[in-house]
Amino acid sequence: MCGRVLGALIVLSVVALLGVGCGSKKKNQAVVARTASPTPVVTPQELLDTAKATLNADRAFHFVLTHENGTTPIAEGINMRQAEGDIVKPDRFKATVQGTILAGQTVNVKVINVGDKVWLNIFGNTWTPLPNGVGAAQILDPSNGVLKAVSGAKNPRIVTQETINGVATTEVAGTIDAGDLTALDQQAQAGKMVQGKIWIGNADHQVYRIRLEGPLNDQEPANIARQIDLSNFNETVDIQPPS
Repeated sequence: MCGRVLGALIVLSVVALLGVGCGSKKKNQAVVARTASPTPVVTPQELLDTAKATLNADRAFHFVLTHENGTTPIAEGINMRQAEGDIVKPDRFKATVQGTILAGQTVNVKVINVGDKVWLNIFGNTWTPLPNGVGAAQILDPSNGVLKAVSGAKNPRIVTQETINGVATTEVAGTIDAGDLTALDQQAQAGKMVQGKIWIGNADHQVYRIRLEGPLNDQEPANIARQIDLSNFNETVDIQPPS
């Protein structure tokens, strides 16, 4: 239940090689200039397509999902501010969610997903299975829907080069229809456009960051932003149902 995207490399090249030929008894010299073939320029869409393919091939990764100026409703009346955890393909993840419940109380909720089963631990050692587990799991899975939508952003463009946690990346931005982000927020409205950004590793083509700026529906603040940071690609993580 997880999965998608990653990225490519941008290079500028022009190199001239000079060759000098001499005759055995001739005083004149012939100078031959050879120009290296230019490196093809990678387009923003090619970067996005490569990033998506790379993330699809990953077996596992760590994620941190954060909000600025807002929250996302998930399950059991919980409004998520932050979630951190691990994804293991094809259908497992675990996370700790920080958020608030309807009464405004701050909670730290543990979530485990195995197959089509999802369990929440809100208080104590009690794990509660969710009847609509698959839908709730999709909201917390940063590779489901979100990466697909970003990779299909309209009018993608290369913004800048940036180092994230010591990794050189290329930032690509474009506009996204909120209707393509229902996996992240089931109340997302088609026709509302948000700014999508993705940071792609120059050397390994991994997706290191995804950022969505703008409301997904009429109820959200105009300055809300969601950010997903990915790391620890293909590390071994054991995720089992709660005992």
